[in-house]
Amino acid sequence: MEGDTESYERPSLVQRVGFGVFGLSKRLMQRSALRVCPVDPLPTSSREEEEEYDDYGFSRSDNLFVDGISAYENSFSEKRERRLQRWNEIELSGVWNTKNVFFRKVLIRKGIPDHYRAKMWYQMSGADQLAAQIPGLYPRLLQQPLDTEVANQIELDIHRTFPTNKHYKRESVGVTRLRNVLKAFANFVPSAGYCQSFNFLAAILLMFMGEERTFLTLVQMVDSRVQGKGMNLLGYYKDGMTALKRDLVVLEMVLQSRLKRLYAHLKANGVDFTCICAEWFLCLFSISLPITTVLRVWDALLHEGDKILFRVAFALFKVHENTLLRHNNDILVYCKSMASGIVQHDELLKVAFYHLSAFRRSDIQEMRLQAMDRISNS
Repeated sequence: MEGDTESYERPSLVQRVGFGVFGLSKRLMQRSALRVCPVDPLPTSSREEEEEYDDYGFSRSDNLFVDGISAYENSFSEKRERRLQRWNEIELSGVWNTKNVFFRKVLIRKGIPDHYRAKMWYQMSGADQLAAQIPGLYPRLLQQPLDTEVANQIELDIHRTFPTNKHYKRESVGVTRLRNVLKAFANFVPSAGYCQSFNFLAAILLMFMGEERTFLTLVQMVDSRVQGKGMNLLGYYKDGMTALKRDLVVLEMVLQSRLKRLYAHLKANGVDFTCICAEWFLCLFSISLPITTVLRVWDALLHEGDKILFRVAFALFKVHENTLLRHNNDILVYCKSMASGIVQHDELLKVAFYHLSAFRRSDIQEMRLQAMDRISNS
Protein backbone atom coordinates (compact mmCIF):
# COMPACT_ATOMS: atom_id res chain seq x y z
CA MET A 1 0.00 0.00 0.00
CA GLU A 2 1.42 3.36 -1.00
CA GLY A 3 1.42 5.94 1.80
CA ASP A 4 -0.09 4.98 5.15
CA THR A 5 -0.99 1.85 5.67
CA GLU A 6 -24.90 -7.75 11.32
CA SER A 7 -24.22 -11.08 10.64
CA TYR A 8 -23.94 -11.59 6.96
CA GLU A 9 -26.14 -14.27 5.50
CA ARG A 10 -24.38 -16.85 3.36
CA PRO A 11 -26.88 -17.04 0.46
CA SER A 12 -26.42 -13.39 -0.46
CA LEU A 13 -22.73 -13.96 -1.15
CA VAL A 14 -23.31 -16.56 -3.82
CA GLN A 15 -26.70 -15.62 -5.15
CA ARG A 16 -25.50 -13.71 -8.21
CA VAL A 17 -22.09 -15.19 -8.85
CA GLY A 18 -23.04 -17.04 -12.00
CA PHE A 19 -24.60 -14.09 -13.79
CA GLY A 20 -23.90 -11.08 -11.59
CA VAL A 21 -20.21 -11.12 -12.44
CA PHE A 22 -21.15 -10.23 -16.01
CA GLY A 23 -24.42 -8.32 -15.59
CA LEU A 24 -24.91 -5.38 -17.94
CA SER A 25 -27.69 -2.85 -18.44
CA LYS A 26 -29.04 -2.18 -21.93
CA ARG A 27 -27.72 1.35 -21.81
CA LEU A 28 -24.20 0.05 -21.22
CA MET A 29 -24.33 -2.65 -23.89
CA GLN A 30 -22.85 -0.24 -26.43
CA ARG A 31 -19.59 -0.15 -24.47
CA SER A 32 -17.01 -2.89 -23.80
CA ALA A 33 -14.47 -4.15 -21.28
CA LEU A 34 -10.76 -4.83 -21.25
CA ARG A 35 -9.62 -7.90 -23.19
CA VAL A 36 -6.59 -9.51 -21.63
CA CYS A 37 -4.52 -12.69 -21.51
CA PRO A 38 -4.12 -14.39 -18.15
CA VAL A 39 -0.62 -15.13 -16.95
CA ASP A 40 0.55 -18.73 -16.53
CA PRO A 41 -0.85 -19.97 -13.19
CA LEU A 42 -3.93 -21.79 -14.47
CA PRO A 43 -3.96 -23.97 -17.61
CA THR A 44 -4.18 -22.28 -21.01
CA SER A 45 -7.11 -22.83 -23.37
CA SER A 46 -7.50 -24.50 -26.75
CA ARG A 47 -9.02 -22.54 -29.64
CA GLU A 48 -12.39 -24.20 -28.99
CA GLU A 49 -12.25 -23.28 -25.30
CA GLU A 50 -11.34 -19.69 -26.14
CA GLU A 51 -14.59 -19.46 -28.08
CA GLU A 52 -16.54 -20.99 -25.20
CA TYR A 53 -14.82 -19.15 -22.32
CA ASP A 54 -13.54 -15.63 -21.88
CA ASP A 55 -9.93 -14.73 -21.09
CA TYR A 56 -10.43 -15.44 -17.39
CA GLY A 57 -12.18 -18.79 -17.79
CA PHE A 58 -15.80 -17.63 -17.40
CA SER A 59 -18.37 -19.29 -19.66
CA ARG A 60 -19.53 -17.07 -22.51
CA SER A 61 -22.74 -19.06 -22.98
CA ASP A 62 -23.78 -18.32 -19.40
CA ASN A 63 -23.20 -14.61 -19.91
CA LEU A 64 -26.36 -12.99 -21.27
CA PHE A 65 -24.51 -9.77 -22.04
CA VAL A 66 -21.42 -11.03 -23.86
CA ASP A 67 -22.09 -8.80 -26.89
CA GLY A 68 -22.18 -5.70 -24.75
CA ILE A 69 -18.93 -6.61 -23.01
CA SER A 70 -17.25 -7.26 -26.37
CA ALA A 71 -18.41 -3.86 -27.61
CA TYR A 72 -16.75 -2.07 -24.71
CA GLU A 73 -13.63 -4.19 -25.11
CA ASN A 74 -13.32 -3.05 -28.69
CA SER A 75 -13.87 0.60 -27.85
CA PHE A 76 -11.20 0.42 -25.14
CA SER A 77 -8.56 -1.43 -27.18
CA GLU A 78 -6.56 1.59 -28.38
CA LYS A 79 -6.32 3.09 -24.92
CA ARG A 80 -5.36 -0.30 -23.52
CA GLU A 81 -2.56 -0.68 -26.07
CA ARG A 82 -1.18 2.78 -25.26
CA ARG A 83 -1.11 1.93 -21.57
CA LEU A 84 0.56 -1.43 -22.22
CA GLN A 85 3.23 0.30 -24.29
CA ARG A 86 3.95 2.69 -21.43
CA TRP A 87 4.32 -0.22 -19.01
CA ASN A 88 6.64 -2.00 -21.42
CA GLU A 89 8.81 1.10 -21.72
CA ILE A 90 9.07 1.42 -17.95
CA GLU A 91 9.92 -2.27 -17.59
CA LEU A 92 12.66 -2.04 -20.22
CA SER A 93 14.12 1.15 -18.76
CA GLY A 94 14.24 -0.31 -15.25
CA VAL A 95 13.32 3.07 -13.73
CA TRP A 96 10.11 2.00 -11.91
CA ASN A 97 11.54 2.44 -8.43
CA THR A 98 12.92 5.88 -9.29
CA LYS A 99 9.52 7.23 -10.35
CA ASN A 100 7.82 9.47 -7.83
CA VAL A 101 4.81 8.45 -5.78
CA PHE A 102 2.35 10.54 -7.80
CA PHE A 103 3.54 9.04 -11.10
CA ARG A 104 3.11 5.50 -9.80
CA LYS A 105 -0.33 6.25 -8.38
CA VAL A 106 -1.59 7.74 -11.66
CA LEU A 107 -0.16 4.89 -13.71
CA ILE A 108 -1.65 2.19 -11.49
CA ARG A 109 -5.02 3.92 -11.30
CA LYS A 110 -5.16 3.70 -15.09
CA GLY A 111 -4.87 -0.06 -14.81
CA ILE A 112 -2.09 -2.61 -14.70
CA PRO A 113 -1.83 -4.73 -17.88
CA ASP A 114 -2.51 -8.40 -17.21
CA HIS A 115 1.03 -9.30 -18.18
CA TYR A 116 2.27 -7.30 -15.17
CA ARG A 117 -0.54 -7.92 -12.67
CA ALA A 118 0.96 -10.94 -10.93
CA LYS A 119 4.26 -9.17 -10.32
CA MET A 120 2.72 -5.85 -9.30
CA TRP A 121 0.04 -7.25 -6.99
CA TYR A 122 2.64 -9.43 -5.28
CA GLN A 123 4.97 -6.48 -4.70
CA MET A 124 2.40 -3.78 -3.95
CA SER A 125 0.70 -5.92 -1.31
CA GLY A 126 3.99 -6.62 0.44
CA ALA A 127 3.64 -10.36 -0.18
CA ASP A 128 7.22 -10.46 -1.47
CA GLN A 129 8.43 -9.04 1.84
CA LEU A 130 6.32 -11.51 3.81
CA ALA A 131 7.89 -14.34 1.83
CA ALA A 132 11.35 -13.06 2.74
CA GLN A 133 10.43 -12.67 6.42
CA ILE A 134 9.04 -16.21 6.80
CA PRO A 135 10.63 -18.47 4.16
CA GLY A 136 9.01 -21.85 3.63
CA LEU A 137 5.81 -20.79 5.36
CA TYR A 138 3.32 -22.10 2.80
CA PRO A 139 4.50 -25.73 2.54
CA ARG A 140 4.71 -25.95 6.34
CA LEU A 141 1.13 -24.76 6.71
CA LEU A 142 -0.08 -27.33 4.19
CA GLN A 143 1.40 -30.08 6.35
CA GLN A 144 -0.48 -28.95 9.45
CA PRO A 145 -3.82 -30.59 10.34
CA LEU A 146 -6.91 -28.46 9.82
CA ASP A 147 -9.93 -28.24 12.11
CA THR A 148 -12.58 -30.60 10.71
CA GLU A 149 -15.38 -28.03 10.81
CA VAL A 150 -13.25 -25.50 8.94
CA ALA A 151 -12.18 -28.12 6.39
CA ASN A 152 -15.81 -29.09 5.76
CA GLN A 153 -16.83 -25.47 5.25
CA ILE A 154 -13.99 -24.91 2.79
CA GLU A 155 -14.99 -28.02 0.87
CA LEU A 156 -18.58 -26.82 0.69
CA ASP A 157 -17.67 -23.35 -0.54
CA ILE A 158 -15.05 -24.43 -3.06
CA HIS A 159 -17.80 -25.82 -5.26
CA ARG A 160 -19.75 -22.55 -4.97
CA THR A 161 -16.81 -20.51 -6.19
CA PHE A 162 -17.45 -18.92 -9.59
CA PRO A 163 -19.56 -21.85 -10.84
CA THR A 164 -19.43 -20.63 -14.45
CA ASN A 165 -15.62 -20.55 -14.48
CA LYS A 166 -13.90 -23.59 -16.02
CA HIS A 167 -10.96 -23.35 -13.60
CA TYR A 168 -13.19 -24.08 -10.61
CA LYS A 169 -15.32 -26.91 -11.89
CA ARG A 170 -15.16 -30.21 -10.00
CA GLU A 171 -11.93 -32.17 -10.46
CA SER A 172 -10.17 -29.21 -12.11
CA VAL A 173 -6.63 -28.28 -11.07
CA GLY A 174 -7.97 -24.91 -9.93
CA VAL A 175 -10.12 -26.56 -7.27
CA THR A 176 -7.11 -28.36 -5.80
CA ARG A 177 -5.08 -25.16 -5.73
CA LEU A 178 -7.93 -23.20 -4.19
CA ARG A 179 -8.40 -25.83 -1.49
CA ASN A 180 -4.69 -25.70 -0.62
CA VAL A 181 -4.60 -21.91 -0.39
CA LEU A 182 -7.67 -21.74 1.84
CA LYS A 183 -6.36 -24.51 4.09
CA ALA A 184 -3.02 -22.72 4.53
CA PHE A 185 -4.75 -19.41 5.20
CA ALA A 186 -7.06 -20.93 7.83
CA ASN A 187 -4.06 -22.45 9.60
CA PHE A 188 -2.07 -19.20 9.45
CA VAL A 189 -4.88 -16.89 10.60
CA PRO A 190 -6.81 -19.02 13.14
CA SER A 191 -8.56 -15.95 14.57
CA ALA A 192 -10.46 -15.74 11.29
CA GLY A 193 -10.23 -19.39 10.32
CA TYR A 194 -12.28 -19.55 7.17
CA CYS A 195 -14.96 -17.11 6.09
CA GLN A 196 -16.93 -17.27 2.90
CA SER A 197 -15.52 -14.58 0.63
CA PHE A 198 -11.94 -15.79 1.11
CA ASN A 199 -12.70 -18.36 -1.60
CA PHE A 200 -13.55 -15.64 -4.12
CA LEU A 201 -10.51 -13.54 -3.25
CA ALA A 202 -8.18 -16.51 -3.58
CA ALA A 203 -9.84 -17.68 -6.80
CA ILE A 204 -9.14 -14.37 -8.52
CA LEU A 205 -5.54 -14.29 -7.33
CA LEU A 206 -5.05 -17.83 -8.66
CA MET A 207 -5.99 -16.60 -12.13
CA PHE A 208 -2.67 -14.73 -12.12
CA MET A 209 -0.39 -16.42 -9.58
CA GLY A 210 0.71 -19.81 -8.34
CA GLU A 211 -0.48 -21.23 -5.03
CA GLU A 212 2.22 -19.89 -2.73
CA ARG A 213 2.12 -16.35 -4.06
CA THR A 214 -1.67 -16.40 -3.94
CA PHE A 215 -1.57 -17.42 -0.28
CA LEU A 216 0.95 -14.70 0.64
CA THR A 217 -0.98 -12.03 -1.25
CA LEU A 218 -4.25 -13.13 0.36
CA VAL A 219 -2.66 -12.76 3.80
CA GLN A 220 -1.54 -9.25 2.92
CA MET A 221 -4.99 -8.33 1.62
CA VAL A 222 -6.76 -9.48 4.78
CA ASP A 223 -4.29 -9.42 7.68
CA SER A 224 -1.11 -7.62 6.64
CA ARG A 225 2.06 -8.68 8.43
CA VAL A 226 4.26 -6.10 6.66
CA GLN A 227 4.17 -2.54 7.99
CA GLY A 228 3.03 0.03 5.43
CA LYS A 229 1.85 -2.60 2.97
CA GLY A 230 -1.36 -4.50 2.33
CA MET A 231 -4.56 -4.10 4.32
CA ASN A 232 -5.88 -5.00 7.76
CA LEU A 233 -9.44 -6.13 7.17
CA LEU A 234 -9.49 -9.05 9.59
CA GLY A 235 -12.18 -7.32 11.67
CA TYR A 236 -14.53 -7.68 8.69
CA TYR A 237 -14.50 -11.44 9.12
CA LYS A 238 -14.25 -12.02 12.87
CA ASP A 239 -17.28 -12.82 15.02
CA GLY A 240 -19.54 -9.79 15.23
CA MET A 241 -18.00 -8.21 12.10
CA THR A 242 -17.56 -4.96 14.03
CA ALA A 243 -15.07 -3.49 11.58
CA LEU A 244 -17.42 -4.16 8.68
CA LYS A 245 -20.32 -2.51 10.49
CA ARG A 246 -18.07 0.44 11.28
CA ASP A 247 -16.98 0.93 7.68
CA LEU A 248 -20.52 0.67 6.37
CA VAL A 249 -21.45 3.49 8.75
CA VAL A 250 -18.48 5.45 7.40
CA LEU A 251 -19.76 4.91 3.85
CA GLU A 252 -23.16 6.23 4.93
CA MET A 253 -21.44 9.30 6.35
CA VAL A 254 -19.64 9.85 3.04
CA LEU A 255 -22.87 9.57 1.06
CA GLN A 256 -24.70 11.82 3.50
CA SER A 257 -22.11 14.57 3.06
CA ARG A 258 -21.28 14.17 -0.65
CA LEU A 259 -24.59 12.98 -2.17
CA LYS A 260 -27.08 14.69 0.15
CA ARG A 261 -30.17 14.47 -2.07
CA LEU A 262 -29.59 10.83 -2.98
CA TYR A 263 -28.86 9.84 0.61
CA ALA A 264 -32.09 11.47 1.83
CA HIS A 265 -34.02 9.65 -0.92
CA LEU A 266 -32.49 6.28 -0.01
CA LYS A 267 -33.24 6.73 3.69
CA ALA A 268 -36.80 7.91 2.96
CA ASN A 269 -37.33 4.65 1.08
CA GLY A 270 -35.94 2.54 3.90
CA VAL A 271 -32.78 1.39 2.13
CA ASP A 272 -30.53 -0.70 4.39
CA PHE A 273 -26.93 -0.03 3.37
CA THR A 274 -25.73 -3.21 5.06
CA CYS A 275 -28.00 -5.24 2.82
CA ILE A 276 -26.50 -3.60 -0.28
CA CYS A 277 -22.89 -2.93 0.56
CA ALA A 278 -21.75 -5.70 2.93
CA GLU A 279 -21.11 -8.00 -0.02
CA TRP A 280 -19.07 -5.31 -1.75
CA PHE A 281 -16.72 -4.87 1.19
CA LEU A 282 -16.53 -8.51 2.33
CA CYS A 283 -15.64 -9.78 -1.13
CA LEU A 284 -13.76 -6.63 -2.20
CA PHE A 285 -16.26 -6.31 -5.08
CA SER A 286 -15.12 -9.65 -6.52
CA ILE A 287 -18.62 -11.05 -7.08
CA SER A 288 -20.48 -7.77 -7.51
CA LEU A 289 -18.71 -6.08 -10.42
CA PRO A 290 -17.80 -7.57 -13.82
CA ILE A 291 -14.43 -9.30 -13.63
CA THR A 292 -12.64 -6.74 -15.80
CA THR A 293 -13.85 -3.98 -13.50
CA VAL A 294 -12.88 -6.00 -10.42
CA LEU A 295 -9.31 -6.21 -11.69
CA ARG A 296 -9.08 -2.45 -12.20
CA VAL A 297 -10.43 -1.89 -8.69
CA TRP A 298 -7.93 -4.35 -7.22
CA ASP A 299 -5.03 -2.61 -8.98
CA ALA A 300 -5.76 0.52 -6.98
CA LEU A 301 -6.83 -1.37 -3.85
CA LEU A 302 -3.54 -3.25 -3.54
CA HIS A 303 -1.59 -0.05 -4.13
CA GLU A 304 -3.53 2.46 -2.04
CA GLY A 305 -5.31 0.33 0.53
CA ASP A 306 -8.84 0.10 1.89
CA LYS A 307 -9.77 3.71 1.15
CA ILE A 308 -10.42 2.47 -2.39
CA LEU A 309 -13.39 0.48 -1.07
CA PHE A 310 -15.08 3.73 -0.06
CA ARG A 311 -14.17 5.46 -3.33
CA VAL A 312 -15.60 2.69 -5.49
CA ALA A 313 -18.75 2.31 -3.37
CA PHE A 314 -19.28 6.07 -3.60
CA ALA A 315 -18.78 5.94 -7.37
CA LEU A 316 -21.41 3.22 -7.76
CA PHE A 317 -24.01 5.38 -6.05
CA LYS A 318 -22.85 8.44 -7.97
CA VAL A 319 -23.10 6.90 -11.45
CA HIS A 320 -26.57 5.56 -10.63
CA GLU A 321 -27.72 8.71 -8.82
CA ASN A 322 -30.23 9.99 -11.38
CA THR A 323 -31.78 6.56 -11.89
CA LEU A 324 -32.01 5.89 -8.16
CA LEU A 325 -33.79 9.19 -7.63
CA ARG A 326 -36.53 7.96 -9.98
CA HIS A 327 -37.04 4.71 -8.05
CA ASN A 328 -39.16 4.32 -4.92
CA ASN A 329 -40.82 1.01 -4.02
CA ASP A 330 -38.34 -1.06 -6.02
CA ILE A 331 -35.26 0.94 -5.10
CA LEU A 332 -33.71 -1.78 -2.92
CA VAL A 333 -33.94 -4.33 -5.73
CA TYR A 334 -32.23 -1.89 -8.07
CA CYS A 335 -29.51 -1.09 -5.55
CA LYS A 336 -28.67 -4.76 -5.04
CA SER A 337 -27.94 -5.28 -8.73
CA MET A 338 -26.54 -1.91 -9.78
CA ALA A 339 -22.89 -2.96 -9.52
CA SER A 340 -23.28 -5.89 -11.90
CA GLY A 341 -23.77 -3.62 -14.92
CA ILE A 342 -20.57 -1.62 -14.67
CA VAL A 343 -18.36 -2.92 -17.47
CA GLN A 344 -17.20 0.66 -18.07
CA HIS A 345 -14.32 0.34 -15.64
CA ASP A 346 -12.47 3.42 -16.87
CA GLU A 347 -15.49 5.65 -16.37
CA LEU A 348 -16.31 4.19 -12.96
CA LEU A 349 -12.80 4.77 -11.67
CA LYS A 350 -12.71 8.33 -12.96
CA VAL A 351 -15.78 9.00 -10.84
CA ALA A 352 -14.17 7.23 -7.88
CA PHE A 353 -10.97 9.27 -8.09
CA TYR A 354 -12.18 12.66 -9.30
CA HIS A 355 -15.68 13.05 -7.84
CA LEU A 356 -14.66 12.25 -4.27
CA SER A 357 -12.06 14.92 -3.78
CA ALA A 358 -10.14 15.65 -0.58
CA PHE A 359 -10.81 12.18 0.79
CA ARG A 360 -7.77 11.46 2.93
CA ARG A 361 -6.85 8.53 5.12
CA SER A 362 -6.99 10.85 8.12
CA ASP A 363 -10.62 11.65 7.21
CA ILE A 364 -11.42 7.94 7.18
CA GLN A 365 -9.81 7.42 10.57
CA GLU A 366 -11.79 10.29 12.07
CA MET A 367 -15.05 8.99 10.61
CA ARG A 368 -14.26 5.49 11.88
CA LEU A 369 -14.03 6.85 15.41
CA GLN A 370 -17.38 8.59 14.99
CA ALA A 371 -18.87 5.42 13.51
CA MET A 372 -17.75 3.35 16.48
CA ASP A 373 -19.40 5.86 18.82
CA ARG A 374 -22.65 5.48 16.87
CA ILE A 375 -22.44 1.69 17.01
CA SER A 376 -21.68 1.72 20.74
CA ASN A 377 -24.61 4.02 21.45
CA SER A 378 -27.12 2.26 19.22
